[in-house]
Amino acid sequence: GNKSVFDSEPVIYQIDLPDGKWELAGIPAGGWNKPVQGPLRLFQTSGLIILALITALTFFISGQHENLSLAVITRTRDLNRELIERKNAEDALRVSEEMHRLVVENANEAIVVVQDGYYKFLNAKSIQLSGYSKDELVLKPFVEIIHPDDKEKVMANYLKRLNGEDIPGTYDIRIIDKNGIVKWVEINSVLISWMGHPATLNFLNDISMRKVAEENQQLINQQLLGIIEFLPDATFVIDCVKRVIAWNRALEEMTGLAKENIIGK
Repeated sequence: GNKSVFDSEPVIYQIDLPDGKWELAGIPAGGWNKPVQGPLRLFQTSGLIILALITALTFFISGQHENLSLAVITRTRDLNRELIERKNAEDALRVSEEMHRLVVENANEAIVVVQDGYYKFLNAKSIQLSGYSKDELVLKPFVEIIHPDDKEKVMANYLKRLNGEDIPGTYDIRIIDKNGIVKWVEINSVLISWMGHPATLNFLNDISMRKVAEENQQLINQQLLGIIEFLPDATFVIDCVKRVIAWNRALEEMTGLAKENIIGK
């Protein structure tokens, strides 16, 4: 620690440090003029070098420890952020899946997935519509509950859709429920991948009441047209788009125009 050593032509050893450098200086205890045995000088010189190496190693280890501590703190912070982000993503996925399940299970239409000719998924409405339990339906070929007059059409559309052909997505068919009741359903089908294999996602709406209303309306229209046909007065009827839908006999006799040439115009 005595700076005057540098004035006596010392032996100097320089040590480079991260934030600067040190210079270690040494001279014989009695000065350079006092005789010193060779081994002693060698010992002092070696001791100086060892001291320098120990000092440098201490600073190196200290610096490495600081770097390691900083790396651990940084990585720990990164891991905590990754864990939080992953947990948030998992929570969002869980909420999304739960919302999806609630929507499907509470939908007002039957939703089924058909793969390899069998039901792979059925929601609660499809169970209600068919009258069968889920365990019963998954063991049946899906066409088994289709009305015999519609099976060929349904199967043909199913195979065409699997082959990627362009066919109408929505059409009307009949099914027969567990109690033998015929029900009209409107089916909307799309091609999907289910467990890595092609399948169809099908939405079915019970339109039986609508079909009954349409049939009743057709019957009423036929009866009305029958009455108009035999009215003594010349009478014709047009629909909402101004097409002629009735042209009775009296009008044919009066105009000389047959109804076949007028109806629909």
